[in-house]
Amino acid sequence: LIRHGVDKPLFRVCKDVIVPYKEIMIPINAVTGFIIGPTANYEYILSSLELFLASKGLSHLDKYITKSEVPYRG
Repeated sequence: LIRHGVDKPLFRVCKDVIVPYKEIMIPINAVTGFIIGPTANYEYILSSLELFLASKGLSHLDKYITKSEVPYRG
């Protein structure tokens, strides 16, 4: 997602690289589901997403998590 404006970016580290990003608010009722993948680490990402949703009080959205039908080609 790209958002234009005068806001200063935030930063995170990913694989020893500093990556700029912007936080945006998305209303929870706008979320219709989550697709994981393609990835070699589906179970790990699934567990992380479930934990994240639970930490936000959104465990009921677990039923909307699906695995990508696109094959992982890593």
